[in-house]
This record gives sequence, structure tokens and C-alpha cells, in this order.
Amino acid sequence: MTNSAGDQRARARLDSVEIKRARDGTCRVEVKLTGPEGIQGEGTIRCHDTPPALTRAGAQATIRALTSLNSLDDSRIRLSLTGVKSLRAFDARVVIVAVRARMNERRDDLLGAVEAPSGDLCRGGVIATLNAVNRLLSKEMSPADQEEAAGRHR
Repeated sequence: MTNSAGDQRARARLDSVEIKRARDGTCRVEVKLTGPEGIQGEGTIRCHDTPPALTRAGAQATIRALTSLNSLDDSRIRLSLTGVKSLRAFDARVVIVAVRARMNERRDDLLGAVEAPSGDLCRGGVIATLNAVNRLLSKEMSPADQEEAAGRHR
């Protein structure tokens, strides 16, 4: 995966989102991702078959799938979902996701948003989560660049 400048970017790509509904009003959301270097990740969450529950389940399954990937030079990033909200904006459904990422001593609060594709709130939760986390994964800074950036914010 390269950008227009030709440098490598550590991003996760969505392969599939599957919702398996049960007769008892519950469902299973399964998200499959491909990470850098073709590594596969999968996350599954069970939930009630309601729009808010499916939105949250899509985001949580994505966090699980991302956690199963070994990305960003084998550094461990701990991700936790801090909030999921869908709302009506103009004539569309928008999903907003907040994710907390921790790596070593660093903590980032990430935000992702997307118009739910064809009103599919579950897929919207997945894509909004990827939008948030991929911003962090695609930041490739050398240690010198990180020190310089930290010096500017002191």
C-alpha cells in the first residue's frame, strides 16, 4: 500500500462486514481486515438486532480485528472504543466514533466519522472506526521527527 509520493503507509483495509441474524433477535457481526504486508485480522461481536447495537457492534468488531493485526513495526497499540453515535445530518445518517489508542507512554484520542453507506449503520461504525485508527497507523515519523514535533508542542 503506497500513497502518491510512493512511501509505505501502515493502514488497515476493510475486506468484509457480515451480519448473521438469529431468530431470538440477536446477531453476530464479523469484520475482516487486511493490514500492512497482507496480514489478516478478524473481529466478532454478538449484539441485539437494533440499529444502535449494530452500530456499536460494528465499531467494536473493528477494534477487535485491528487488535489482532500486528502493525506499525510490531509495536503494540492498545485500542479501546470510547463512544459511538449515529445522528441525522441534513438528509443522511452519520456515524461518529471515538477511540482511545495507547502505545508505550503515549495516548491519543481519535475521532472518525462517515456517512453511513446506504443507511447501513453497522458498516458506518466499521468505516468510521477505520477512519479514526488509520490516521494514527499512517503516521510514519522517524524518531527525530517525533522529537521535533514534541519540541514544538512544549
